[in-house]
Amino acid sequence: MQQDSLSVSAVFPASPEQIYAAWLDGKTHGKMTGAKAVATARVGAKHSSWDGYIVGITTALDPARRIVQSWYASDFPEDADHSQLEVLLEAEGDGTRVTVLHTKIPSGMGKGYELGWQDHYFAPMQNFFAEVANRAPLAAAAAKKPAAKKPAAAKKPAAKKPAAAKKPAAKKPAAKKPAAAKKPAAKKATARKPPAKKATAKKSAGRGRARG
Repeated sequence: MQQDSLSVSAVFPASPEQIYAAWLDGKTHGKMTGAKAVATARVGAKHSSWDGYIVGITTALDPARRIVQSWYASDFPEDADHSQLEVLLEAEGDGTRVTVLHTKIPSGMGKGYELGWQDHYFAPMQNFFAEVANRAPLAAAAAKKPAAKKPAAAKKPAAKKPAAAKKPAAKKPAAKKPAAAKKPAAKKATARKPPAKKATAKKSAGRGRARG
């Protein structure tokens, strides 16, 4: 059975690593083309693009250099085999040249797929990677810009508690010492002298008379 082949290429404002990663990530592949896609960066993984219009399996990978996949479109004849897609990535200037080698296409469908690659892949890819390139400097500038510091909240002076009124210290009554018991003053015993015997004149006189 006769088959068609084609080769298309274009330069995109992105690195080989960026395009390789975008092609093999379902979410980014969808953004890159503008339609839902499924993809995983693993040999043997299934892939699909353009809302399931194309399905296949990833058969070989050379990071940031080469992607090989089987591609089967929903408008292929029922008895047609999967076509083969080889995506080559090569740095060129500030971007990357992407070359698509599409082989084993059912006979008579090659021209239509050549236009399809230009309209449904390369055109939206140019817009997608141009936007990514334009956002990069802005993101870098934002990263360098110091975060605005929020003004520190004015500190409220701590409310001073009113000083507790000092109660006058209770004066303890001075302990009174018991008054010393007064000892009665010792009375001096005055020795009473025996009264002097008065020689009565009478006796003396009488004695004198008697002697005469």
